[in-house]
Amino acid sequence: MSNSWYHYCSLDAFLEIVQSGEIWLTNIFCMNDSAEHYWLRGIARGVLDRRCDGKKSVNEFLASKLFAKDDKTDLYCFCMSELRDSLGQWRGYADDGHGVAIGFSRDFLHAAEQKFLEGGLWLGPVVYGRGEQEGIVERILDAAEEHHPPRAGSSLPPEMTEGLPALVAQVKIWREAARCKNPFFAEEKELRLIYDASMDRGGGLGQRKYRTRGGKLIPYHTLPLSPLPQAGPPIYEVVLGPKCNREFNEPVIKKLLSDNDFDITYLNVWSSEGTYT
Repeated sequence: MSNSWYHYCSLDAFLEIVQSGEIWLTNIFCMNDSAEHYWLRGIARGVLDRRCDGKKSVNEFLASKLFAKDDKTDLYCFCMSELRDSLGQWRGYADDGHGVAIGFSRDFLHAAEQKFLEGGLWLGPVVYGRGEQEGIVERILDAAEEHHPPRAGSSLPPEMTEGLPALVAQVKIWREAARCKNPFFAEEKELRLIYDASMDRGGGLGQRKYRTRGGKLIPYHTLPLSPLPQAGPPIYEVVLGPKCNREFNEPVIKKLLSDNDFDITYLNVWSSEGTYT
């Protein structure tokens, strides 16, 4: 098994990552999937409809609270794949095969998650299976039901405690929605670094920044690629796309990383085995 997870990108984006020494976690509503974050919320609606069907229950109360009109969220993602050499991702994310796939060290990513965990950062595989997605929702709603109605003796007024289980369920579903996608994308075998800025209690990824893309202002946060204790170098591999000039770019890539203070002692540079031209 590879020690890396792969981020497919253009040479321009690779250069930006190396020279800045950071990766960008993009606002979840600025991704390439029109159903991003809404997918699991749609699943949740269906689960609630079934649980509410033909009877009065706590789920009707949850349904009235779980999908409020103010449905904004402050989630940010950096996307990677388990796959080192994927034609679809060369085409879609790496300048039609002219770019690279950056192999980020799994050890580094786990260490970064632990360092910033209390700041709202977490690492998780994307869930594509509808059954598994429904199971996530069911478990969250079961937990909410256990705490509804609220137990007696609370110091909070009833109008606040009554809605608390639904609010907790909403927060959990919103969080899980960041890693649940349409099965259409399953071939990408995606993993994500996810940052929930609303959960940052200090020690997180700092101030929100902005860039432009396609005539839009895109919010993002940055994660530094600084070495972490016992985690090894952040970048473990670089895979050149099927249209990327290996003879010219391979030695330059190593110089680029070295000149920007990346440890290249164990760096591997590979070429795609694809014959895509």
